[in-house]
Amino acid sequence: MDWSGIISSLTKHSITLTKLHIQVNGNKELSFINKFKNLQELFILFESYGSSNSSNKHFKDLQYTKFDQLQILKLDGGCPKFEILVKFLENNGKNLKEFHVNGYGSLNLIIAKYCPNLLSLYTLFPKNEMETLKFIFNNCQKLESIKILCGEGYLTEKEILKIVAIHSPKNFHELKLYNFDISGSDFEPFFINWKDRVPLKSISFIIECHLNVKRENIELLEKYKNLGIIKKFEINVKGYYNKSLISLAIAPS
Repeated sequence: MDWSGIISSLTKHSITLTKLHIQVNGNKELSFINKFKNLQELFILFESYGSSNSSNKHFKDLQYTKFDQLQILKLDGGCPKFEILVKFLENNGKNLKEFHVNGYGSLNLIIAKYCPNLLSLYTLFPKNEMETLKFIFNNCQKLESIKILCGEGYLTEKEILKIVAIHSPKNFHELKLYNFDISGSDFEPFFINWKDRVPLKSISFIIECHLNVKRENIELLEKYKNLGIIKKFEINVKGYYNKSLISLAIAPS
């Protein structure tokens, strides 16, 4: 079925359709999505990874539309122009509970402003943006989970852990770190700080990395799992094309 045929089939269900996952490239337009006023979940994969022109062209059709039921928004493979995405969040951010975006560091202040009811967030924090992460935690008081990319050009693991331990909201309970690589001496202070939180809420720790996780860090995770500080932890070691090479998960007893 060609693109026009797919659109025709989808629009027949414009009232009842609540979830849409779509992959786009080339000159395909997304204006037909405006018809789905009851959308609760929207996931767009821009096939031309890193091409802002492609994502701009597609997403601009949606920037002025209000989706009153939209709770989950995931944008992968690219990020629309800053101004376009700001307008969309101005119209729809208040209802979002989950937001996933690969984009500008400057977008984080907009997220804090227009998305106060988020429960889960994935975004990028360039280096020297510790205060921005604090600002998100302060404004998004319902936040329960966050995924953050570590490494060159971004906040370090040590910086992230310190801010999460001290500034994350009281219901926060899941931390996902990508490109994780840290020594045990820099890792353990996080758990020492976390166990002093009032009220104490056990945390789930998910690590994704392209290097083997240090044995000392696995031992630390096991130690604080046994003490009840960690609810569960997962470690995923990735290879080329992000294919999982090793996966380890220890869930609650």
